[in-house]
Amino acid sequence: MTETAPGNRVTAGRIVRINAMTSLAPDLRYALRGMRRSPLFASVAILSLALGIGANTAIFTLMDQLMLRELPIRNPDQIVMLYQRGLNNGSNMGNRMQSYPIYQDFQQKAAPLSEVLCRRLIDTSVSVDNQTERVSAEMVSGNYFTMLGVKPAIGRLFSPEEDDRIVDGHPVATLSYGYWVSRFNRDPAVIGKKILVNNYPMTIVGVSAAGFEGLDPAQGPQIRVPVLMKAKLMPEWSWFNAASRRSRWVQVFARLKPGYTLESARAQLQVLYRQNREYEASLPEAKDWSAYGRRRFLEGTIHLEKAATGYSNLRNSFSTALIVLMCMVGLVLLIA
Repeated sequence: MTETAPGNRVTAGRIVRINAMTSLAPDLRYALRGMRRSPLFASVAILSLALGIGANTAIFTLMDQLMLRELPIRNPDQIVMLYQRGLNNGSNMGNRMQSYPIYQDFQQKAAPLSEVLCRRLIDTSVSVDNQTERVSAEMVSGNYFTMLGVKPAIGRLFSPEEDDRIVDGHPVATLSYGYWVSRFNRDPAVIGKKILVNNYPMTIVGVSAAGFEGLDPAQGPQIRVPVLMKAKLMPEWSWFNAASRRSRWVQVFARLKPGYTLESARAQLQVLYRQNREYEASLPEAKDWSAYGRRRFLEGTIHLEKAATGYSNLRNSFSTALIVLMCMVGLVLLIA
């Protein structure tokens, strides 16, 4: 094989590029002449292409955020969501909600689960330096950040040892990174600052890492507070007993232990769930249930769902519509 000197290789490369540009120039001139001869057709074609490309980009970006992108947490493939099916005979405050005692049972007794957390999105009024605004907040269990493997940008985040012990005893809050940037201009002095959350005094202790918006890709809360502060933050909820086993008001997520699948974990959790239901059916408040209602209650089942991409009511409601819309705009691009 004959070797080409380095200088010759550079010259050959330049010749190839020059020849490509030379062959492209007539095509460009021809295209420009055609556009000048039919400006209306050219405008329609260009606008159709722009519409198709822009719509596809926008829809795919939304689909990627809602349906495809995994959460920026530790080992997201191990995260599952737990939810019930069946008669509840109690209050149900939202989609796929569980009672707080059921969350505690899963946390303490479920062998297939290494960790379990609970959370609840709420709307709040936050007052900072006498300026009040409405923000989205999230009440979370003390192990929320440690289970997900989320680190603080500054300060500290919640922990089971410090923020999950005493009812009404943890008046602290953490900020999302985006809210810290937009509301506090990245001021590190925000740590230790006093704020009012629904008129209750709380102290900012930390800011979560950039990129983490939460378990719902469609709703990222600005602040988070311990779930044990529920009574102070939501006094209007005094009409229901948050400690009741049939008051469903928190969503529950867990991390599967290595070696378990959704099916094998569900089989064991169903045994625990059935035991809980039998216990509930024996409580005094169940004495007036009909035989049919009692049987239906005991037929309830527990289910697990992969949650590497989180859980979103918006995604569940509009995922099919998004796919159809993606096909439609793809067809527009194809026609263009």
